[in-house]
Amino acid sequence: MSVVSLEISKDNSITRDDLHKQLNKLGVSLRREEENDYYTLLAAMDKSIKKIMEMEDYHQPTDLVRFPRKNIHRAVGSENVNNAWAFKVDIEDTKPELSKYRPLEGRTICFKDCIEIAGVPQIGETDCFEPQVSLDRAPPNVKNGLINGLYLIENYPGLYAKTINLSFKARAEYDKALDTPGHGDRSTLPIERILNTVGLNANTGIFDITRHPALSLPIGFLPSEEDPDMRFPVGIQLNIGKHFTEEKLYTVAYAWEQAFNWKDM
Repeated sequence: MSVVSLEISKDNSITRDDLHKQLNKLGVSLRREEENDYYTLLAAMDKSIKKIMEMEDYHQPTDLVRFPRKNIHRAVGSENVNNAWAFKVDIEDTKPELSKYRPLEGRTICFKDCIEIAGVPQIGETDCFEPQVSLDRAPPNVKNGLINGLYLIENYPGLYAKTINLSFKARAEYDKALDTPGHGDRSTLPIERILNTVGLNANTGIFDITRHPALSLPIGFLPSEEDPDMRFPVGIQLNIGKHFTEEKLYTVAYAWEQAFNWKDM
């Protein structure tokens, strides 16, 4: 493992002790030649998180006139068996004629504790469990994820709520881009404008956060660089619409499958 593209800034506040503290929690030991890499990654991550925490909170526009919140209350007693509920609320659509699809009408919906509903209090917490096995032989990405994760829990307790808030900003930006003619050009999409060096997952992984519909489709095989006789499957991810446009994705994918046989490509 080698870090070749990261440099520790002069204003870096991370010390070797910060790294050793997380390693002791995990019961992980590093080879001497590895330590500098993990230290560099931890410092780079801390610098990025500081920038995120400095960003302004996103205030998602919510039509409380059309969708008024009623009967907001903390569920207690027989209404909250096994302490499964936090707050309950009734949300009404005062203009149902404007909605083409109404899949949630008349249903009781339970939102995970990281989902916020405008006008309703939110309660959420995250627990971290101690690993039960030695991680010394874990691959570098696993070690780095655990080291960074424990450091973030200890030093940035508000980070999770912050990133959930900003995910709605990313969603709004993508909605705007998807409404713009020519949005299929990667350069028009927001994350591409922000950072065009994050690799091929720049406009794929982000949809795990914005919750836009996506579909992965096999499109053939490519030869290995080390062994041209070895071929690996290749796929493409389709992201072509806003929320509740899955039908468009299925139509495009089906049309492609009818035109090409990916097993022969």
